[in-house]
Amino acid sequence: MLFALAGFITGCAGGGHVIRVVDASSGKPVAGATVSLVYPSVTSTPYLTDERGLAHIDERGFGKPGDALTVQVFKPGYASNAFGMWGVVKHRLEVRLQPAATP
Repeated sequence: MLFALAGFITGCAGGGHVIRVVDASSGKPVAGATVSLVYPSVTSTPYLTDERGLAHIDERGFGKPGDALTVQVFKPGYASNAFGMWGVVKHRLEVRLQPAATP
């Protein structure tokens, strides 16, 4: 599973966050990707990226500072990604999806 992660979670209206998903090869936004936040005891409602590759996550989606979580991103045609985070220290997150290998 290959992925690149750079800082891009930004605050949005209402105090939430935004995760940006882009194609690792072209840098273009990936619309329709499913973003889920997984905590040890619960998985968030899936969020979908818009035409700009942005998934708008409300404050409740990120839990409490210091919580361990896994961010999962899925889009057909791309390699699935899952990566762990501890707490919400950075306010920026960009996920770069690698195109899926063709047989």
